[in-house]
Amino acid sequence: MIRDAIEAAGVFTIQDLCTLGPDAEAAAPSLGLSKHFFEDFSRMFATAKERAAEDDEEKVSQMVDILNAEGDIIMRRARSDVHQNGFWHRAVNVWVVCPSTTRVLLGLRALSKSNDPHRWTCVCGRVPSGEVSMDTAVVRLAAEFQISAVPDQQLFLVFSMKCPRNIDRGVFAGQQDSVLIDVYLAILDEELGGSSKGSKVCECSGDCSCLRGQG
Repeated sequence: MIRDAIEAAGVFTIQDLCTLGPDAEAAAPSLGLSKHFFEDFSRMFATAKERAAEDDEEKVSQMVDILNAEGDIIMRRARSDVHQNGFWHRAVNVWVVCPSTTRVLLGLRALSKSNDPHRWTCVCGRVPSGEVSMDTAVVRLAAEFQISAVPDQQLFLVFSMKCPRNIDRGVFAGQQDSVLIDVYLAILDEELGGSSKGSKVCECSGDCSCLRGQG
């Protein structure tokens, strides 16, 4: 019953669960849970809070390479410093397209994301320090859509763009996100056998709001 209620609410991660309220009592009504299930849900919510705090700590300490205006690496810093000082760093967007059907595979971002929460968009990810963006694109594509792509055969760098924006939620709320995004195109010979939870195919034109996601 609890799992069904969580899935029906579109909650896919522990971070999403924690966005429903500061504690189990506040979160339970969002899921329509009766008092009969509150004790079990309370234990589940407490565990989720602990794990979410650990994830936030890992996110804050993640090391990324800082870039100058030309996109060259000049130093290495933790994301806590990066967003506080508005340092430029690199991220990837990967758009998955099947030419034979002219359709795009999209993923639903978690409710807890700092940028564009609960929106349909492409594969997104920050480039960790010491890693090249193509490798990050391959890893994120496999992690989010279970798609293995060979660089320069099925996965291509299309263009790069600077995308500065303010962060208004999450652990970095009130700070600056200055990213140089490498935009990749992944080509599928044929569509996947079925979309998993949190993914869909889009038949919209290029001006569709689905295609304005940000990593």
